[in-house]
Parts: sequence; C-alpha cells; structure tokens
Amino acid sequence: MIRDLAKLLRRATVAVMIAAFMIAAIRPTPANAACIPAPTAGNDTITCDAANDTVNALGGNDTVTFIGTTGDEAAELWPGRGVFTGKGFLVTADSAESITVIAGGGNDTAHLYDSEGNDRFRAGPDWAKLKGEGFLIRALDFPTVRAYATQGGVDVARLFDSPGNDRFEATPEYGRLYGNGFDNRAESFRYTHGYARNGGDDTANLYDSEGDDRFRATPDWAKLYGDGFYTRAVAFPTVYASATRGGIDVARLFDSALDDYLEAGEDWVRLFNEDPQLAFSIAAAGFESVKASSSGQNDLKDVDPNALDWLVAKGWQ
Repeated sequence: MIRDLAKLLRRATVAVMIAAFMIAAIRPTPANAACIPAPTAGNDTITCDAANDTVNALGGNDTVTFIGTTGDEAAELWPGRGVFTGKGFLVTADSAESITVIAGGGNDTAHLYDSEGNDRFRAGPDWAKLKGEGFLIRALDFPTVRAYATQGGVDVARLFDSPGNDRFEATPEYGRLYGNGFDNRAESFRYTHGYARNGGDDTANLYDSEGDDRFRATPDWAKLYGDGFYTRAVAFPTVYASATRGGIDVARLFDSALDDYLEAGEDWVRLFNEDPQLAFSIAAAGFESVKASSSGQNDLKDVDPNALDWLVAKGWQ
C-alpha cells in the first residue's frame, strides 16, 4: 500500500510540473506590458514600446526592438543589454543577442558600448551599429550617437557622410563625423575611418598625438597614425593635418595625374588642384619634415624660402 501511495505521489508531482511548464509557455503578455510577446526559452523577436517594463530574453537567439516617441529620449546599449528612457518611462532588456532602438523624433541620444573582443562600429547620418562576437546593437534615426571602445580588443570605427556638407574630425582619442541633423562620434577605437562618398563639400581635420606620428596623403585619401592610433579620411575634397602636440612628426604628400600646385609658408604646406575634374586640397601644418612628390612636368610651386629647412619638393617647377 505504501508503495502504491509513493507511485501516486510521483505521478502527481510530474503532472504538476508539466502543468506549470505549459502555463508558463502559453502565459499571455500582461495588458500593461511594454514588451511583447513574452519571452520564451527559444528564439524570440520582441518589440518594446515607450512604457515602464523589463524583459529578460532568456535563452535562444533573441532580438529586442525599442520603439521611441516624438519626445527627447536616450538609449544606452551594451552587448546583451539595453536601457531606453524618456519622459515618464524606462524600459530595459537583458540577455538579448540583438538589440535595436528606433528613435521617433526629438533630440535623442544613443550610447553604444563595446565588448572585450574585437568589435566593429559603423555609422551613417540616420543609423549606427556596433557588432562583435555574439552581439549586435543598433540605433536608428538618432541625431546624436556616441560609441565607446574601452573594454579591450582591436576595435574599428567607420563613419559615413551625408549628401550635404559634412565635417570629419579625428584625433588619437576620438573620431567624429557630423553634418546637418546628425552627429556620430567614436571614442577610443584603435582604427577610425571617415568616408565622404555621398557628395557635398566635405572637410576632414586630422590631429596628431604627443608621440612621433606619420601623415600620408593623396587626392583620394589621407591618414595620420602613430603609437596606438590610426585615423584615415577617404574621398574628402579638403583635408587638414595638424601636428602641434609634440614628437617628431613627418608628412608625405602625393600629387595627382593632373597639373597640381604646391605652396608653403614658414610652418605650413598645401598641395591642391582647382580643376573641376579633380578638385582637392591637402594642407599640413607643424610637421618637422615634409616631402611633396611631383609626378608631372607641369606641377608648379610657390614656396617661402624659410620652408626649405623642413620641406623637400623635388620635381616642382
């Protein structure tokens, strides 16, 4: 009799466990929840409105999307975690492999944080994403985006321009590309690239470090790099490089296939061409040594005699 009673108890326990699991699996989302549907242990796609809620994505390969309002809001995104706040609400997501925040208008700001691995940040005028092993975080339609690479790894940032007149600033500490209606900034990335391929009269400003740095530039690209940093500007019609923070800095300038012009003052040099086919301007100031290469027979120069102490300009007429 005791043996039969034990069997009945075991069966009852199993039945209760199965019922509890089924109830949890089909449990409806609360009516006041910001995030729907309720997460499961599988692969979920969850959408969160601007209301107070917390969602734990549990297991699986999960995607969470935050939807903003027309007010001023802020998003903070880490690998696997996101916090979205605005007037009267705070919504949080945890354990999600992919998190996206969509701004609905207003003066919104997004902050994206890296992992300990090798991560990649890419941003344009109305989108930004930071991706690494096992995670993807995105901010869409945010006028202001900040990305941080402070947790380690060899991280790379790529910033893209708009069709308007934009500006790219790059130092050993950060890279920033901004224009009408957007401002994207990448901080502490090992490599930072800025691209001006969408039109407009775009300008790039590259700044040196306190160490010994190198600047190399052609009509198509320019890069300034040194110990622990590498910054590059691609397809910018106007580029300025500044070496004012110390070290023994060296610049190398390369001309185009057209007839170019070189001018230099006491502590600055400029290589340029105003032909509509390939209008460009590359200027460098404060470098201890500059070499400007001429590949054509009709390249002209106008050089201050005081610049001849640090400027090598062979082949220029």
